[in-house]
Amino acid sequence: MDEKLQRAFQRMSPRVRAILERAVGIANQRGHKYFAIEHIVIALLGEQEIVQRLRQAGMDPHVLQEIAEIELQRNFNLDEPGLACTPRVYRLLTQRVLEVAHRERSTFVTPIHLLVAVLEEDTFLIQELRSRGVDVQRVLSRIQRPQPVAFQIPPPLNQWCQDLTALAEAGELSPVIDREEELKQVVRILSMPRGLGPANPVLLGEAGVGKTAIVEGLAQRIVQGKEPGLSNVRILQVNVASMLSGTFLRGSFEQKLQATIEFASKPPQGVRIILFIDELHLIVGAGRASGQVMDAAQALLEPLGRGKVQIIGATTTDQFETYIAKDEALKRRFSPVIVREPDREQTKEILEGIVPTLESRFKESGMKVQFSEEALNSVIELSSLYLLSERMPAKPKQWLILAGVEAHFRGKHRVEREDVITVVSKATGIPEDIIFRRQNWTAENWERILRTRVLGQDEAISEVVHHVLLNLGPLRRDPRKPIGVFLFVGPSGVGKTELAKALAELMFGDEDRILRLDMSEYQGELGLRQLIGPPRGIVGEGKGVLTDRIRYQPYTILLLDEFEKADRIVQAAFLQVFDEGWLTDGLGRKVFFRDTVIILTSNIGAQAYMELVNRYQSKPGFVADSPELHFQKFQRKAKRLYEEAIRRELSPELANRLTSICVFSPLSKETLTAIVRLWLAEERERLQKVGKDLSWEEGVAEYIATQGFDLQFGARAVKRYFESFIAKELNPWLSKGHRFRLVVTAPSGSDADALRVVVEPEAQTMEAS
Repeated sequence: MDEKLQRAFQRMSPRVRAILERAVGIANQRGHKYFAIEHIVIALLGEQEIVQRLRQAGMDPHVLQEIAEIELQRNFNLDEPGLACTPRVYRLLTQRVLEVAHRERSTFVTPIHLLVAVLEEDTFLIQELRSRGVDVQRVLSRIQRPQPVAFQIPPPLNQWCQDLTALAEAGELSPVIDREEELKQVVRILSMPRGLGPANPVLLGEAGVGKTAIVEGLAQRIVQGKEPGLSNVRILQVNVASMLSGTFLRGSFEQKLQATIEFASKPPQGVRIILFIDELHLIVGAGRASGQVMDAAQALLEPLGRGKVQIIGATTTDQFETYIAKDEALKRRFSPVIVREPDREQTKEILEGIVPTLESRFKESGMKVQFSEEALNSVIELSSLYLLSERMPAKPKQWLILAGVEAHFRGKHRVEREDVITVVSKATGIPEDIIFRRQNWTAENWERILRTRVLGQDEAISEVVHHVLLNLGPLRRDPRKPIGVFLFVGPSGVGKTELAKALAELMFGDEDRILRLDMSEYQGELGLRQLIGPPRGIVGEGKGVLTDRIRYQPYTILLLDEFEKADRIVQAAFLQVFDEGWLTDGLGRKVFFRDTVIILTSNIGAQAYMELVNRYQSKPGFVADSPELHFQKFQRKAKRLYEEAIRRELSPELANRLTSICVFSPLSKETLTAIVRLWLAEERERLQKVGKDLSWEEGVAEYIATQGFDLQFGARAVKRYFESFIAKELNPWLSKGHRFRLVVTAPSGSDADALRVVVEPEAQTMEAS
């Protein structure tokens, strides 16, 4: 080694020597001929202290490394063996670092001195930093600024307080994108002169819109030196739940709270402490709930009023109004800052900004995944379609992280759309193929699918489909309300419940995704408690049959049978659901119905319909579709009858909250015959599963429909006749043959038809019917 270099090495600390050895190793490993400053930069960035100081000075270490790598690939990718020190590196190590150490009055060269010397050199790396808008001189001044005395939260406060500024210094907080306006408001409130107003900002917004992220962003700006007026601030996050744990003795919570206030009001010299309380509403009644002398709100009034302590709070607008605004004195201590949910474009910018951090975190955990543009677009698109009660950007961010884990366990290094869809499927309980198909949903497709299952109700199907698809798309009128609130009226057995089941299968992949409530069972306060659950403190009662189901499975068809029979108190609660899209359960939690389709059935018009049926059936020779009585005319008359009854009996407050009223027509014999054919096909499928077969001749379906026809009970009457025949006539033959044929014959001595079973030999080939 050169003698001058050797003397310089004697002045370097062991850590600097290790960094230089690592830099030489990097050059050798890559087969580079020259040992350059860029190798030193990459080795320096392997030191946590260097990364932390760069971040504190407002420089992104990743940018520095990226530029160094680009320069090495451009000029040092040589195949010649050997390693020579460049003149610039020689001067750096024998002169520049020693000058920096001397200037700092240090005997030894430290890693920080080496970093400063590198940044003071006029190299391509520094020129590229300047071209990217980095103020290198400002970064240097901050790096060389005397570091404050290390701040520590003393025990036992460190059990419920966390230093967010320390996390920002360590680079453990995610970058905050597109929150400049809210950050400015918070800084202005915190900078308010003492005694001139409430210098305590409270962030108000729905869960998941980014309230905590704004405070984390403030902590990052402070450590980066972007807020000169807050340069000496430490932001301590106070966990009220942790403070409450173990406070079973009277006065324990009060002591913890007073100790926190005392520490914040008299911090170590040169430090200013601001407390951050997420879920600020918890401080109201927190002490009383644990049997303490006073609650947290009362204990904070005096220090907040006199400016002894500053607090940043965060809660929802509803919780602020419900808990904090009731205490006028406490309310006056805070200045609200509204945090709105970002739109799709803003959410995408936020996700694009944090993707590098997410990929870095995955890499640290041993998962090498990259997020594709398609994955980003998919997570934004699906966030606007599913789980609407949860907010952006928290929801898509969480889905993106889970998609990264999903891709890793699938053995992939790139997160694609299918990974996002898998995560959304697990979160909503909707099959993946339904989510895949949703982008191709059209009214024509939906109507075609539903009409193969629900026959004779084309008009009602069309009405439901068009309103549901409208509210599942970008033209949704009010995203706070349910997807749709429909009133189904009409005779019994015409397909009202069947349409609800078919819609559940089409939308959610399972016809059992229906919560069916008989509203005649829910009367008075007791009935409402059965639906929403008992209040806190009531022992021995079950959960709310409505709220608990919707809370954990919002993707549901809610079928409210005989809605008019519910008590007025219960009806009033549902009117709020129809109008506002949420209901408060017994524990005070909001349950959202924004992803639910609600179907009401009613007996409105039933009595008038029966009178019409009796008049028609009393006429000689009346049968469905008889040309002389014109069954279609009967259908139209029945529909007008229901429409008149709805206008006469439906209350205005209910009518104004409905998406649509669907009147189901009586079923003709032709429609019932088609329905019987479907039942016969289903029966054949059941028999084929046990190794048997079933066929039927022409006329069987019409015969069953005619025998079971009843205008009052529709398809239900036909179903009873069909199931009775299958149980009585077909079951006894199941052990005697493998093939059955249903035949309509004229019994001996009679002109009337009869249905009978023919057992055919097993080897006989049967014709498909």
